[in-house]
Amino acid sequence: MAYDYSDLAQSKQLVIDLTGITTPLKAVLIEQNLADSAGQGALGTTYRPYYVAARQLQRNRPDQTIEAADGAKFTNLTTMIQSLLEEQLAYDLANDLVVPEGYGAQDALNKLCGCKNDSLYTPTMAILVG
Repeated sequence: MAYDYSDLAQSKQLVIDLTGITTPLKAVLIEQNLADSAGQGALGTTYRPYYVAARQLQRNRPDQTIEAADGAKFTNLTTMIQSLLEEQLAYDLANDLVVPEGYGAQDALNKLCGCKNDSLYTPTMAILVG
Protein backbone atom coordinates (compact mmCIF):
# COMPACT_ATOMS: atom_id res chain seq x y z
CA MET A 1 0.00 0.00 0.00
CA ALA A 2 1.39 3.39 -1.00
CA TYR A 3 1.67 6.09 1.62
CA ASP A 4 -0.97 8.81 1.24
CA TYR A 5 0.31 12.23 2.35
CA SER A 6 -3.24 13.61 2.23
CA ASP A 7 -4.45 11.16 4.91
CA LEU A 8 -4.27 12.78 8.38
CA ALA A 9 -4.63 9.49 10.30
CA GLN A 10 -1.89 7.82 8.26
CA SER A 11 0.41 10.84 8.70
CA LYS A 12 -0.24 10.89 12.45
CA GLN A 13 0.63 7.19 12.72
CA LEU A 14 3.86 7.75 10.77
CA VAL A 15 4.90 10.54 13.18
CA ILE A 16 4.13 8.28 16.15
CA ASP A 17 6.15 5.45 14.57
CA LEU A 18 9.11 7.75 13.85
CA THR A 19 9.16 9.37 17.29
CA GLY A 20 7.90 6.67 19.64
CA ILE A 21 5.46 9.15 21.18
CA THR A 22 2.55 7.28 22.72
CA THR A 23 0.93 9.61 25.26
CA PRO A 24 -2.62 10.68 24.28
CA LEU A 25 -1.94 14.39 24.84
CA LYS A 26 1.12 14.37 22.60
CA ALA A 27 -0.81 12.39 19.98
CA VAL A 28 -3.41 15.18 19.93
CA LEU A 29 -0.63 17.76 19.57
CA ILE A 30 0.85 15.75 16.69
CA GLU A 31 -2.46 15.89 14.87
CA GLN A 32 -2.68 19.65 15.45
CA ASN A 33 0.91 20.15 14.25
CA LEU A 34 0.17 18.15 11.11
CA ALA A 35 -2.85 20.35 10.39
CA ASP A 36 -0.96 23.57 11.13
CA SER A 37 2.07 22.69 8.98
CA ALA A 38 0.22 21.09 6.05
CA GLY A 39 1.33 22.19 2.62
CA GLN A 40 -0.77 22.98 -0.41
CA GLY A 41 0.10 21.64 -3.82
CA ALA A 42 -1.36 20.19 -6.99
CA LEU A 43 -2.88 17.32 -5.01
CA GLY A 44 -4.50 19.62 -2.44
CA THR A 45 -3.69 19.48 1.28
CA THR A 46 -0.54 17.49 1.95
CA TYR A 47 0.51 16.59 5.48
CA ARG A 48 4.21 16.80 6.29
CA PRO A 49 4.96 13.99 8.76
CA TYR A 50 8.77 14.17 8.54
CA TYR A 51 8.73 17.85 9.49
CA VAL A 52 6.36 17.22 12.41
CA ALA A 53 8.39 14.20 13.60
CA ALA A 54 11.60 16.26 13.53
CA ARG A 55 10.00 19.11 15.47
CA GLN A 56 8.53 16.70 18.04
CA LEU A 57 11.97 15.17 18.58
CA GLN A 58 13.46 18.64 19.01
CA ARG A 59 10.86 19.44 21.69
CA ASN A 60 11.58 16.22 23.58
CA ARG A 61 15.23 16.82 24.40
CA PRO A 62 15.97 14.51 27.35
CA ASP A 63 18.29 12.77 24.88
CA GLN A 64 21.38 14.75 25.96
CA THR A 65 23.45 12.28 27.93
CA ILE A 66 27.13 12.20 28.81
CA GLU A 67 28.86 9.52 26.79
CA ALA A 68 32.39 10.28 27.99
CA ALA A 69 33.84 12.47 30.73
CA ASP A 70 37.06 13.52 28.95
CA GLY A 71 36.09 16.09 26.36
CA ALA A 72 32.41 15.68 27.38
CA LYS A 73 31.02 13.94 24.31
CA PHE A 74 27.25 14.08 23.93
CA THR A 75 24.82 11.84 22.12
CA ASN A 76 21.60 13.26 20.78
CA LEU A 77 19.05 13.00 18.02
CA THR A 78 20.50 15.73 15.82
CA THR A 79 21.37 13.38 12.97
CA MET A 80 17.92 11.83 12.95
CA ILE A 81 16.24 15.24 13.13
CA GLN A 82 18.41 16.52 10.27
CA SER A 83 17.58 13.45 8.20
CA LEU A 84 13.83 13.88 8.74
CA LEU A 85 14.01 17.57 7.81
CA GLU A 86 16.03 16.74 4.67
CA GLU A 87 13.43 14.12 3.70
CA GLN A 88 10.65 16.68 4.15
CA LEU A 89 12.52 19.37 2.23
CA ALA A 90 13.09 16.98 -0.67
CA TYR A 91 9.40 16.04 -0.75
CA ASP A 92 8.29 19.68 -0.47
CA LEU A 93 10.53 20.76 -3.34
CA ALA A 94 9.71 17.77 -5.56
CA ASN A 95 5.99 18.43 -5.16
CA ASP A 96 6.09 22.25 -5.25
CA LEU A 97 4.38 22.48 -1.88
CA VAL A 98 3.53 25.86 -0.47
CA VAL A 99 3.90 25.63 3.30
CA PRO A 100 2.68 28.06 5.95
CA GLU A 101 5.06 30.76 7.15
CA GLY A 102 7.26 29.44 9.94
CA TYR A 103 6.91 25.78 8.97
CA GLY A 104 9.58 25.53 6.28
CA ALA A 105 11.94 22.56 6.43
CA GLN A 106 14.71 24.77 5.02
CA ASP A 107 14.27 27.25 7.89
CA ALA A 108 14.37 24.43 10.45
CA LEU A 109 17.55 23.02 8.88
CA ASN A 110 19.14 26.49 8.96
CA LYS A 111 18.37 26.78 12.68
CA LEU A 112 19.65 23.27 13.33
CA CYS A 113 23.01 23.94 11.69
CA GLY A 114 23.25 27.50 13.05
CA CYS A 115 23.33 28.89 9.51
CA LYS A 116 22.35 32.47 8.89
CA ASN A 117 19.76 33.29 6.23
CA ASP A 118 22.45 34.45 3.82
CA SER A 119 24.33 31.16 4.30
CA LEU A 120 21.66 28.51 3.85
CA TYR A 121 22.12 24.92 4.90
CA THR A 122 22.66 22.80 1.81
CA PRO A 123 21.97 19.08 2.07
CA THR A 124 24.65 16.93 0.50
CA MET A 125 24.07 13.62 -1.19
CA ALA A 126 26.52 10.77 -1.12
CA ILE A 127 26.53 8.27 -3.95
CA LEU A 128 27.88 4.89 -3.03
CA VAL A 129 29.52 2.93 -5.80
CA GLY A 130 30.05 -0.73 -5.12
